[in-house]
Amino acid sequence: MTNRFVEDIDTILRSARMKALQEINSLMLTCIWEIGKQISAEKKHQNLDNECAAMEKIALTLTPIQDLLLNPENLRLYSRFYTLFPVFQRISLALSWAHYLVLMEITDDLARAFYLKQAEKENWDVSTLETRINQSLFEKFVKSIDKTEFLQNLPKTNYAVIKAQPKLDTHQLAFLRFEDMSTDGPAHTQISST
Repeated sequence: MTNRFVEDIDTILRSARMKALQEINSLMLTCIWEIGKQISAEKKHQNLDNECAAMEKIALTLTPIQDLLLNPENLRLYSRFYTLFPVFQRISLALSWAHYLVLMEITDDLARAFYLKQAEKENWDVSTLETRINQSLFEKFVKSIDKTEFLQNLPKTNYAVIKAQPKLDTHQLAFLRFEDMSTDGPAHTQISST
């Protein structure tokens, strides 16, 4: 076997895993946005103004579902996500929930939109996004006289994260709830016997 053969198989596996992770991320963000939308409607319907009390009440209502993701803190985040990004088509499914948690901390709508677009365009990981926010990249951009030159001189992101083995974060694992899925059947037998 040649090194090329091994590299090709490795590339195929990594590519498939990356696509699976992106699909999971896309589905999870869609789900979170939809839950946020439902929470927003329920808060209006029930006239729930106090955010903490509203999330406690909604979480209690959702107890029969028995899902770890439906705790008051997550529900508050889902509601905020929908509030800050009410138009689903403007959400970048290329970014992760962790990216959005960072973006939701930005109070300026224009700055948030700037960082969202830059993170998507430059393929920033969460750490890079946080660094750029801490470096006040948006403020420097706004003050910059020659915006074109400023954008051309942006430091390029280290794309090593793209080549890294895709990993699910704890929120994605909780979203998937693998314990609910049956592991019986020929595919499981075939995989576990190898």
